[in-house]
Amino acid sequence: MLNRTMIEILKKAAAGALPTNVDANTPGINLLEFKALQRGGAIEAIDASTDDGDCYLEPKITLDGLKLLADDVHESVPARHVGTPTSPPATEPWWSSFDRRLAVAALVVAILGLASSAGLLVVK
Repeated sequence: MLNRTMIEILKKAAAGALPTNVDANTPGINLLEFKALQRGGAIEAIDASTDDGDCYLEPKITLDGLKLLADDVHESVPARHVGTPTSPPATEPWWSSFDRRLAVAALVVAILGLASSAGLLVVK
């Protein structure tokens, strides 16, 4: 699961805004989150770590990283619904539920016709 910091790192990588070397002193980059993305395959970088500390050179986003970023953006935008929770999403055309509406209208007319012929509905 991606957290907000990881998403920001992936966005920077996708925009090509990551510095050429990432270490503990890199401003705006959490090194632990960066390492998790690199080990998970979302970011590709040359591991230039030494006994002094971790360092990664020429970081670039991978195809897996782009997919993770796209999936996260897709999940954060909920489908918009109009009316009741059971109504179709607003992205469907208006005629997609036309047949159901027509069936309900025909049923109402049929019930009114039966009620009228049985004498239950008197029209003055």
